[in-house]
Amino acid sequence: MPELSRCAQIPLIIFLSLVSIAAILGNGLVLLAWAFHAPVRKPQNSYLLSLAVVDLLVGLILAPSMIGEIGSQTWPWGREWCQLYLLVDWLLTTSSVLHLVAVSMDRYHVVFDTLTYGVRRTFPFFMRRICLLWILTVWLIAPEMRDWEAMGDRSVDRGMCLSSVSRELSVHFAFGSFVLPVALLVGLGCLGRWENLNGIHNIFMWETLRDISSIRSEGIQRETSITVGTRVEDEVSILQRNRLASKMLGIIISAYVLTWLPFTVDYAISGFLPEGKRPAPLISAITVAICYSNSACNPVIYAYCNQDFRKGFTKLVTFWRRKK
Repeated sequence: MPELSRCAQIPLIIFLSLVSIAAILGNGLVLLAWAFHAPVRKPQNSYLLSLAVVDLLVGLILAPSMIGEIGSQTWPWGREWCQLYLLVDWLLTTSSVLHLVAVSMDRYHVVFDTLTYGVRRTFPFFMRRICLLWILTVWLIAPEMRDWEAMGDRSVDRGMCLSSVSRELSVHFAFGSFVLPVALLVGLGCLGRWENLNGIHNIFMWETLRDISSIRSEGIQRETSITVGTRVEDEVSILQRNRLASKMLGIIISAYVLTWLPFTVDYAISGFLPEGKRPAPLISAITVAICYSNSACNPVIYAYCNQDFRKGFTKLVTFWRRKK
C-alpha cells in the first residue's frame, strides 16, 4: 500500500495484529464453547455460531493479508491471492450484516409469533436459513465479481489489491450492504422494544388482578392467587429473557454500525470522485482496519450479555484448574 509513512504503518500493523489475535482467540472460544458446553448448543445460537466462523476467517485471512500489504508498501501475494482476498472480503463482510438481520428477524418472530414460531425453532430450520443467507450473500456480491480479471491486473500493474470503485458499485454497496440492512435492524429493534413495554403492561394487569382476587372468599382466593401468580411469574421470566436477548442484539448492532460507518462513507464518496481526488490511502486503510475490528468485538459482547456463553468461556479458560 503506497504513500504510507512509517509513522502510519506501525500503528496500523499493531492495531491489525491485535484485531487478528483477538478475533482468532475470541471466536475460537465461541466455537469451542459450542462444542464443549451444552447450554450454548441451542438452535437459536446457530446464527451466532455461523457469525463466529465469519469473524474467525476475518482474523485468519483478511487482517493478516492487509498487514502484509501495509508492511511491504505493495501487494506481495500475487494476482491470484488478490482475487481470492477480495472475494473472501466481500463474502465475509456482506454475510456479517445478513447474519445480524437474521438474528433480528428471529427475535421479531419470537416476540410477535410466540405460539407457532417456537415450535419451528429447530436445528434443521436454522440450517436452512443459514444456507439461504449465504446464497443471498453470493447474489449481493455478484456486481463486484464482474471486475474479477481487472482486479488481478491491478495487483500486478499498480502493486495494489483494489476492487473497482464506481458510482454504481458505491451506491450498491452503501444501500445494499449497509443502509437498508441497518434500517431494517433498527426498525425490528424498535418493534421488539415496544412489545417489551406491552409485556410490562401485561404484568401490571396480572398483578392488579391478583390484588383484586385477594378480597374474595378464602377458598376462591387461594386458587385464583396461585393461578394468577404463576401467570405473572411466567410473564416476568419471558420478559427477562427477551430483554437480555434484545440487549445483546442491540449492542451487536451498535458495534456493527460504529465500525462499518466510516468505511461505508469513504467507499460511497470515492465512487463519486475522480481517481485523483479520492480520499488518501491512509484514510481507506484506517476505515478498513476499523471494519475488521468488529470481528473481535462480537465474542466480547456474547460474554458480557449471554450467561451461557460467559459460563462456557469461563469453563474453557479455567480448564487447567480442574486438572489439579
